[in-house]
Amino acid sequence: MPEFSSSELVYLRAILKNLSGLALGEEKDYLFQTRLDEVCRSHGVSSSGLVSALANGKRTIEESFVDAMTTQETFFYRDLGLFDTLQTIIFPRLIERRKDTRRLRIWSAGCANGQEPYSLAMLLRTHFDVLQDWNITIVATDISKRAIAKARTGLYSQSEVNRGLPVRKLLRYFRQEEQDWKVVPEIGSLVEFRTESLLTPSFAADFDLILCRNVLIYFDIPTKRKILGNLYTRLKKDGFLVLGGPERIFNVTNIFKPTTVGSVVYYSPRAESEAS
Repeated sequence: MPEFSSSELVYLRAILKNLSGLALGEEKDYLFQTRLDEVCRSHGVSSSGLVSALANGKRTIEESFVDAMTTQETFFYRDLGLFDTLQTIIFPRLIERRKDTRRLRIWSAGCANGQEPYSLAMLLRTHFDVLQDWNITIVATDISKRAIAKARTGLYSQSEVNRGLPVRKLLRYFRQEEQDWKVVPEIGSLVEFRTESLLTPSFAADFDLILCRNVLIYFDIPTKRKILGNLYTRLKKDGFLVLGGPERIFNVTNIFKPTTVGSVVYYSPRAESEAS
């Protein structure tokens, strides 16, 4: 394993924060160094070579560096309580509110390898026949190019589909390809994947629902505040925001109003006159 000096680790953490907003404290140095080793090995560079390449803004190294530091742990239908709330409360309300335009736009922010947006698409197709002739777009983003490339394939291993995906949905919405399973076009066509940073999203505001689950935990409070501000400006004023189960933002910003249903918390944007 390449040896990094304390000063190099401090410098590399600063570069990571600048490139992605991710804040890794010293308590995660073992994980940090393990992932740095992966980058060094994949590019055949030493510790000093990695530092030099990042200092000089070498794009391929920067992308590998950020990819290595992001966490892609996810699975289909993660948090069944949330999906029940989406099915029984959030989507019925959005359908009523959008019945004139017949249009729904959803943003899955920090989508990792794609299980969340595909789960949303399956939920809509399974339970809401009224949406068959609606214009539905699920925009799914992640800062990791590697994750987005995998998500676009719609191809998952047996172990991946075994995590959270009911057998009846596997058989209905996937087709087997050798040892793997591929999302059918009916589901894949609803999802648009993009490589995006939550700090500088490139698209305009008009989402009805934004999911940004288990993402904010990797950022410090000022960065969380900036990300939440970006979500706020891209969410319709009668839309909904969903964060991860353990994530709470009362100590970060008050621009969203929480609603609790059982163990699930979802948010609505406050009017600008109420937010500060």
